[in-house]
Amino acid sequence: MLSSDLIDQCYVEGGEPDGMDDADTLRDDYYREQAAAIHRIYGTLYPEGRNRYLLRRLDSPVGDAAGTKILARAVDKPETSEVAGFHVLDEAYMGTYEAGGSPEDGVAMTITAGIPHRPPQGEVAPVRTSPEFGNRSRLAQWLVWKSPVLFEQVKYYYEQRSLRFRPERHSFSPVKRATSHPFGSLTGPRDTSKSPSILIGFHWLETGGAEKLAFDSVNWALQAGFRVLIVADVPEVQRLASKLPDDPNVEFIRLDAYLPRWQLFDFLEALVRAENVRAMHIHHSTGLYDNLLRIKAAFPDLVVIDSTHIIEHENGGFPRTSGVWSNYIDYHHVISRELAAFYLDVFGQSQKVKLGRMLPPRSDAEPEIEPVFNLEAGQRTCRLAFIGRMVHQKRAPLVVDVMRRLQKWAKGQNINLHLDMVGTGAYLEIVRAMIGKEKLGAVVTLHPADADVPSILRKSDILLIPSSNEGLTLVGYEAIGNGAIPISTDVGGQDELIPEELLLPAEPRKCVRAAEALIVRLMTDSEFLEKCKSSVASKYHDLRRDPSAEDVLTSLYRDILEGSKTT
Repeated sequence: MLSSDLIDQCYVEGGEPDGMDDADTLRDDYYREQAAAIHRIYGTLYPEGRNRYLLRRLDSPVGDAAGTKILARAVDKPETSEVAGFHVLDEAYMGTYEAGGSPEDGVAMTITAGIPHRPPQGEVAPVRTSPEFGNRSRLAQWLVWKSPVLFEQVKYYYEQRSLRFRPERHSFSPVKRATSHPFGSLTGPRDTSKSPSILIGFHWLETGGAEKLAFDSVNWALQAGFRVLIVADVPEVQRLASKLPDDPNVEFIRLDAYLPRWQLFDFLEALVRAENVRAMHIHHSTGLYDNLLRIKAAFPDLVVIDSTHIIEHENGGFPRTSGVWSNYIDYHHVISRELAAFYLDVFGQSQKVKLGRMLPPRSDAEPEIEPVFNLEAGQRTCRLAFIGRMVHQKRAPLVVDVMRRLQKWAKGQNINLHLDMVGTGAYLEIVRAMIGKEKLGAVVTLHPADADVPSILRKSDILLIPSSNEGLTLVGYEAIGNGAIPISTDVGGQDELIPEELLLPAEPRKCVRAAEALIVRLMTDSEFLEKCKSSVASKYHDLRRDPSAEDVLTSLYRDILEGSKTT
């Protein structure tokens, strides 16, 4: 969190900028905090002199880092738009303040920045709920609404083609390790008067499996003894920032809102020195990957860890990026054996690869708890669930089509079916339209993304995961823990958790037909159901015997801290 001293410095030295009414001044807590966040960045970049900040108000709740301008001279007010990108008479102009150095020194740097408007209580970034294709494909736009399952089929063929051509279109060759700093000599040591810190790079502070691991990593690093510095790669509202620990040793630095990407290395170099950064943990952060060559050349003893989750069809995703930069990364944490095999087969890496499951740690003395599943053969009701973002990868329309087919069977058998769907995203309106067209409104309930997932799963018999691609889904673990049997497409590392009997073909039309037949068999064949329950439990216990992510990462954090005492 930002220190109150830094916030007060911006308040006292900035005063009340010209032309601002009381509701929108730096005396307002939100704007004071944002002003302090800006100075936190540029006070680190330019610590020697005094900085002047010219502020404008943005219409969006998302920052505009690319619009920030840095001028190596004093500018009193933005008299022309050419100087600052806005004018003193513009309604958006909020005023100026100074911080850092001494007033007698004079202003050395002028920074112009836009402050996002304060998100009202409960506001989140707008979520697109229908797919957009622009002018690129009117046919695709028509097909996704006319026949969503056929659209998924066409998309599947496109993905398979992309997979075949992936090695030709994207590099899988590791970047050679630089042995010296290619952009000049070092300018000074770390500030070892401060306790060691770790920099944790999020993709964004929103919902998701990778994001949950990043949040957990913050807590584990804090418990290990690090001060924790956090940055986000993608400009966003960062609506889950409030979930970070309320601890003076945890700080979220808003580079996503206020630092242009071209200045990222300069800031990282300054931050490592100023904050005695000893480790960097990358969670799907492109900006940090892009700066590894320079930052490791400048600080060879900086320990770099990354965590990866899913190998994307089109370009390999973050595991490919990670492998390309492997010579600059000390440890690759992976959540599945599929990923461990990817690093070995593609990049020849095994020694630095650490498998850590996204499950709670388990001691050898702890007795195994047998999962108890809700579904019993012959029951006259069945609740299905779909939990996930309604985006391209998750293929929510297939779930609705499975429900459509099952409903015809269930009516003939006098069985009551119900489907709970949790999530939002670009396919939500498609899903709504399908539900309306097939008259499924009475048997399908749509829940918001922040619904109580454990409660829904405890009432469910079966979880459907019809994804086009996955790593190893966190919701699969959650389903088993809450009594729902997971059924999934055979993609990614899903077969590490889900037995062969419950795996579906990835091709959409085959997936729908196979899911329908499998659910009918689970409900009518008691011997098969018991076999599946036993197989799921066996797979789950096997994974519980593997190291957990908490075990692996906490051990690494502690080793790094111990090593920092001798350097």
